[in-house]
Amino acid sequence: MTLVGTALAATQTELTMASNGGSAANYFILSSAAAGAQLEWLRGNNFTVDIYAGLAHNAILWNTFNPQMGGINPWLIAAAPTAVPEPATAVLAGIGAVSGIAYSLVRKRRSQRRQGAAGQPQPTA
Repeated sequence: MTLVGTALAATQTELTMASNGGSAANYFILSSAAAGAQLEWLRGNNFTVDIYAGLAHNAILWNTFNPQMGGINPWLIAAAPTAVPEPATAVLAGIGAVSGIAYSLVRKRRSQRRQGAAGQPQPTA
């Protein structure tokens, strides 16, 4: 990963890159040496246009000039998916209560069967 400039911002839910409006360029390069691939986000006044590009083994797969990237400024590079709500505590407690009641009823019934079987005379052979 290569980062030049100060325009990259990360929060718990998104990664954004702003244009700094100055003469310095900002770029963020995410690469995988094992796959030989990289993604590049290039912004700033040193470039005549903003560029989003994909490369594989140093060959350009695509160039997107002046991309919108989820907004003009800042670009939205990555965002977390919408949160999945966790189950309510009451629902989990209800499931636990139903399971506990079912277990105790089954156990009580087995105990009654064993006591009934123990009180009956055994057949002789």
